[in-house]
Amino acid sequence: SGKLSKLSSALRRSLSKLGHSPTAICPATSSAKTAAVDSLDEQSVPAVGYQTVYVGKCRRAYQISTKVIEHPSFQGLISSSKSEGCDDNTIMLSCEVVLFEHFLWMLESIDPQTESLDDLLAFYA
Repeated sequence: SGKLSKLSSALRRSLSKLGHSPTAICPATSSAKTAAVDSLDEQSVPAVGYQTVYVGKCRRAYQISTKVIEHPSFQGLISSSKSEGCDDNTIMLSCEVVLFEHFLWMLESIDPQTESLDDLLAFYA
């Protein structure tokens, strides 16, 4: 648990230094930088081309583009996080919120032809 909290803290610091603002998350406010890392109201309806994804124990809601959701690494993360009692239209991921945000950033930043995406999925799954 101590190593995970250290990793989470390090990721938070690096994301804030990078001004993390992934395009995979649909902005809900006028500030794209703020909207990128803020959770969305669970009652909000996703924009066209986006789907709500619930992350972590607190079920933080994100609107993620269907292009990202269809990515093989994201599909692998979904498969490894299948929750009992969820319908097929609900995506709930059991990873930590900060790790999920880093995962999104990595999906956008990594060359899709590299094998590092498989390593990335193994880390988050």
